[in-house]
Amino acid sequence: MTHYAVITIPLNRPNVVAFLLPPSSKQKGASIHILAQRPTLAAEAAWINQLTQKPTIESLLAIDRPENHVVQTTTDRLVPVEFFTDDEFLTRSLGSWSPIFFGVAAVPEAGLSDPLLEHLTVLADYGRSIHHFGADPKLVTRRLANEVGASAAETAVFLQRLHQQRPTNALTPTVIANQIQTLYSHIAEETLLQTAVAGPIPKTILLDELMGWMVRQETA
Repeated sequence: MTHYAVITIPLNRPNVVAFLLPPSSKQKGASIHILAQRPTLAAEAAWINQLTQKPTIESLLAIDRPENHVVQTTTDRLVPVEFFTDDEFLTRSLGSWSPIFFGVAAVPEAGLSDPLLEHLTVLADYGRSIHHFGADPKLVTRRLANEVGASAAETAVFLQRLHQQRPTNALTPTVIANQIQTLYSHIAEETLLQTAVAGPIPKTILLDELMGWMVRQETA
């Protein structure tokens, strides 16, 4: 049974440092489900379909449900490899402070032999579902009108058009980098994916799409 919790893991323990350094191109360690920064591609595809069928503010906000962000990884990937360019990232003396992993995860079963999981501490126990507070639909509706200049239904159409522009081939690092550059160009040139029959996609929505692709680049 899946059991979610807010967890923390100290990263400066000798066996953790030895496990994480030097970083390996091949994944290792125990499998663990964590709450990622952005929704999964599968969750986004289902969300766009929901918006197509029912373009309401409730459908628009549905993507923020925590279950849409749950991904499976391994313990050696909990710390982004970019941090390891600093040789002392894991071991630098910070007085009474130390580097940690902090996040929401499905707590593994007891008895797993893993350098990181043996130091895991549960800070808040969620049980079978992740506790969260969603955005207020009325407030988001007002902000869409004021900041995007669109209703929920219009925003749904913008998102549908944007997802139609996504690459359909495998998301290799090169494909992801090209998509990021394409979005940069649209934002900088203010072309905003305007067509002869459809108005421009607001820059705010393009910027959010860009953030999503940049996160995918980090985890590719």
